[in-house]
Amino acid sequence: LAQATAGSGPLDPFPVEVRAHRLPHSAVLAMVRGPPSFVARASALGHWVDEVGRQKGEFRFEVDMENGRLSIISEPGFELEAGPVKLRSHSLKYESNGNSICVRFAAESSSNFEGTVVLNERGETEGRLMDGSGAGCFRGIATVELRPAATVAPRPQYCLIEKMGKQPRWLTWSLPASIAQGKVLLIGIGGAPGSGKR
Repeated sequence: LAQATAGSGPLDPFPVEVRAHRLPHSAVLAMVRGPPSFVARASALGHWVDEVGRQKGEFRFEVDMENGRLSIISEPGFELEAGPVKLRSHSLKYESNGNSICVRFAAESSSNFEGTVVLNERGETEGRLMDGSGAGCFRGIATVELRPAATVAPRPQYCLIEKMGKQPRWLTWSLPASIAQGKVLLIGIGGAPGSGKR
């Protein structure tokens, strides 16, 4: 961290003296990264602009990583028909340790509309869209819903503790008479205690 104190100088009416204070590496990482989390859901709205600067469309992306769902809605007033975009295929992939979602899609349209868009936890959205007439960039803003990356393990309920307490710590077992007399070939045996092995 840097601490600034007032001083005097000929050039700057408010010169400062910078004093550096070294922090532990773990403390710096905690300040920069914050609590570990990942993007669970995201909604983005942005504009598609082609290479000559002509605005070709405005789209809304709705991403649900918990259920693997993607919805793309075309706003009215542009080349594509307004409403939900029918998708032929799509993929959702985490990037930057879960802080960003990369969306790849291809639409069911005669114009071969497809693209790649990235939504991040900072509320930024950018990517590249293309169709039969050419490619262009996509930029917009995003609203994200975060989930903690680490959760507390659930505590066992009393009924489970009571049931597990009744399980024997070991089981005695001996060969059945049919096997001991050589009438049956033993292939294998396994299972948890109390599962009914014979």
